[in-house]
Amino acid sequence: MSPFIVPTIRSSFLACALLMSCMETTFSAVTQTGLDEESRNAADKATADLKARAEQGDPEAQYRWGAYCIYELEKNADGLHWLLLAVKQGDLDAEALAGDCYAMGLGTKGDTTEGIRLLLHAASKGNANALQTLGMYSISGLGPLHKDLKKAE
Repeated sequence: MSPFIVPTIRSSFLACALLMSCMETTFSAVTQTGLDEESRNAADKATADLKARAEQGDPEAQYRWGAYCIYELEKNADGLHWLLLAVKQGDLDAEALAGDCYAMGLGTKGDTTEGIRLLLHAASKGNANALQTLGMYSISGLGPLHKDLKKAE
């Protein structure tokens, strides 16, 4: 499989997974189009509440808001900013996604070494997202990770 296809597939999968995890707090803008006015208002309130919690320093909300900025608003730099705030408070999901952002150059100039460092740290703490991402990068041979299908398993 092409090294360009694997990260795209993985990123699309991650986007879907993150969107699903954010659904308990916020609705996708795409989903909102078919909702009645009351439901759209509830979704807008949930989105505002999520952002407010992120601004108050809640690391889970910072992670979710960062993911929302990246995958829904397409504001990668803003998203990475929120992810890094959550990373400083020990959020491993945020660290895994921030590592992916650095490796893929989302919201920052691509820095594969920093991306892999963040992913390895989160993976060393047992974060499933980081482990999956490192496995995908091992399959494609991204940056310092040489293509190694055994290691990817």
